Amino acid sequence: MPPILRIDLAMYSWTRLDVILLAWLLLTICGCQSTESLSDKSDTRQGSDNDAQAAQEKGRLLASQGDLEGAVAEYTRAVRISPKSVEVLIARARFFEKAGKLDKAIADWDQVIWLSKGRWEYYRNRANLYMQREFYNEALTDYSLAISANPECLELYSARASAYQMLGKTTLADVDFQKARGGTPDPHGSSRPVPPTVKNFP
Repeated sequence: MPPILRIDLAMYSWTRLDVILLAWLLLTICGCQSTESLSDKSDTRQGSDNDAQAAQEKGRLLASQGDLEGAVAEYTRAVRISPKSVEVLIARARFFEKAGKLDKAIADWDQVIWLSKGRWEYYRNRANLYMQREFYNEALTDYSLAISANPECLELYSARASAYQMLGKTTLADVDFQKARGGTPDPHGSSRPVPPTVKNFP
């Protein structure tokens, strides 16, 4: 960084040319400082991206070796480096799920939904975890949000029917079950068994 200029302006009798030259000199110094600052930030950002990528690669390697705890630790390091990376959060959520840490997986899906403005698949994935935790009302809300965003996805109706059944709302469960089969609801029929909640996938 260039040394700071200390000039006693009162010592000089300034001409217009002097003023122009001084202004040019000061602009040049500020421009150099700004360029150096931007370069430093770019280098820092690039280094952070590389560190996050390295942590993810190590996490995947550990997971392939059956070390889920190690994989979670590496992805946690990646999240600290890139806390707004949806991709990293999704990967860690899946490792948390495989490790049986469902509450932590749900917390990661909370972040994913907030950062991504809520894609329907993400609501479904969090709902599936809520079902495993027996938080049926929360699951019902998420399945309904997913259905409102993608009403053509029949598996969502089947999944929501499961939540309705667990809450004792058998009539609504039957309606969704019929929708999942692509048919029309039978108002006189009884609630039928619903397939298990679908597994999370991207």
